[in-house]
Amino acid sequence: MAALKNVKTVGAPFSNASEIVRVIYDFAVDGGIETAKDVLIADGPVVIKSFYMYVLEACVGSGATLDVGISGGDTDVLATGIEVDNLTALSFHKPTLPVTSVVTVVLSEGAPNVVDSADSVNTASPALPFLMVDGAKIAMETNTAAFTAGKIELVFEICQA
Repeated sequence: MAALKNVKTVGAPFSNASEIVRVIYDFAVDGGIETAKDVLIADGPVVIKSFYMYVLEACVGSGATLDVGISGGDTDVLATGIEVDNLTALSFHKPTLPVTSVVTVVLSEGAPNVVDSADSVNTASPALPFLMVDGAKIAMETNTAAFTAGKIELVFEICQA
């Protein structure tokens, strides 16, 4: 499987510490994600404690949707079907309860930030934290159409399993 140019391989940090790992998808560098591309690779067992995406430059792609999940497994466990129209510059996306929904928060300077999904109050079990075994990969992929522009920062908090 292809990987983002900025793909990160992560190992377990010290047993009592967490690590923040940032991976950038950039259309200018990585192309349009016609097929799944690896984002994060586990070098030993680690736990993903939290995850979010921050859109640095608006994504473009006629009818495209974005999934982020386990390569070869639950391919949309972290984000499922985020429509390209919602991947606007400076938007913030994270898994909600249940993780099949995504909360979008638009960060606006000088204005209150608004969560635009009623799913944020759902009480179902979240997908996080979850274990990545040695060699496991997190991948992102588009559905329907590829991106033709955009830049997204994917941020993971990991710790030792």
